[in-house]
Amino acid sequence: MEKNNSNTVSNVLEIFIEHNGIRLEDTYGKAIAVLGVRGSGKTNTAAVFVEELLSKGVPVIVLDIDGEYWTLRESYDVLIVSADEKADIPLNISDSEQASRLAKALLGTYVPAVIDLSELIIDEYSEYLVAFLEEVWRSSKLYRRPLFLVIEEAHEFIPQGHSSPVKNVLVRIALRGRKRGLGLIMVSQRSAKVDKDVLSQAEYYLLHKVMHPADLRVYRELLPLNPREIESVVPKLGVGEALFYDGLGVRKVKVRKRRTFHIGYTPKTYFKMGFRLRSIDQSLLERILSIIEQQTNATRSAHGDPGLQDSVEDSVPAAMEDGASRFEHEKEAAFIPSKRALETVVWLVSILARAAPSIIAHVYVLAKEQRWLSYSELRELSSFRAVNTREFRRLERLGILELERHGREMFVRQCFLTGDDTIDKVVLEALRLLYNERVRPLLERKKRRAMSESGLPMVSGLGDVMGTV
Repeated sequence: MEKNNSNTVSNVLEIFIEHNGIRLEDTYGKAIAVLGVRGSGKTNTAAVFVEELLSKGVPVIVLDIDGEYWTLRESYDVLIVSADEKADIPLNISDSEQASRLAKALLGTYVPAVIDLSELIIDEYSEYLVAFLEEVWRSSKLYRRPLFLVIEEAHEFIPQGHSSPVKNVLVRIALRGRKRGLGLIMVSQRSAKVDKDVLSQAEYYLLHKVMHPADLRVYRELLPLNPREIESVVPKLGVGEALFYDGLGVRKVKVRKRRTFHIGYTPKTYFKMGFRLRSIDQSLLERILSIIEQQTNATRSAHGDPGLQDSVEDSVPAAMEDGASRFEHEKEAAFIPSKRALETVVWLVSILARAAPSIIAHVYVLAKEQRWLSYSELRELSSFRAVNTREFRRLERLGILELERHGREMFVRQCFLTGDDTIDKVVLEALRLLYNERVRPLLERKKRRAMSESGLPMVSGLGDVMGTV
């Protein structure tokens, strides 16, 4: 491994053969998309990313639905949460409280983990997963340290055209995780079935071989290359070869093989190959279990078992106690507008109050969605047919909107929400009031006019799409 002059470990993720790697600091809080058909090497690529991050001391939490990552324990101190005999912590999918406690413990101790869901189907563990991811999101606000989530078969968790509680929290992490240090590695064999708004958030793409026209179309939209060149090169990529795009340029790369055993190559034969797992540090495991138990006792105490309270207070680590009290304080303050929140509202509303109703509607949709939207999608959601590019450029210069072009399509998102729930709640309420005052009456008049002219109701408007406002 490459080292610098002070004999410290290089900060470069050495993923490729015969090419420069990726600087570790450049990946913090970023989304990484690894796409390709089964057998193209995409899972190996994701595992190599994980190995490099673990070797640099950056924890990773893998949501493994194929059972291909627990072998990382061959070389790394990774906690295994599973429903079978290899588990360090038994997985109880019927206990959402366990999911929350586990997430809080992992972020508090900064320990990498593999959540092995391979023996289950998504309907069985979706509630557990929502509780786990929601707590990851909440706790990351307290700790603000680099951490990566790996999502295998991403098209099952964040599908195109369908919504679910699991997808909602993963979209939130993809769109806003950067401010909390949360990175996301998405792995999928069906590029066309992964939500495009989430895919568009990725800063790094490793695109392996695909053959299906729909998947090739996704590649054409993501890569700044001639479509004919993509259709010519991608189907001919060998195992482990990929097109790597970092926003600066595209290059063909060969990903090294993972150092830990890849159980996906030869299923059920690892015992014959002398395969051995490391023993996890028992003191670390006991600490994690202790934290989970303390949280359980605290929950019981809060629900009417005061006899447990004294023992919990005596045993909770000081750092976690401080974090918990800070979290409770933030919850209490969540409904009190801060000075910064009011300043943000005044700044935003003072600009939008002079804008056209259509612009107000567009900004309101972007705030509610909190994701990249294409111009065509924005027009549809806001019920206004025109998107004023000149006005949008002005809002971009003022720091209200962010514009980005992917292929032939222009995408836009808001960048005034801060990620601070206290501030954002006030801002969203102000936008809602502004929408009701300036936009809603105009949409109602348009709707009545359309009905009187055609005798038919108008298509769903912003109020229908966004719910009661």
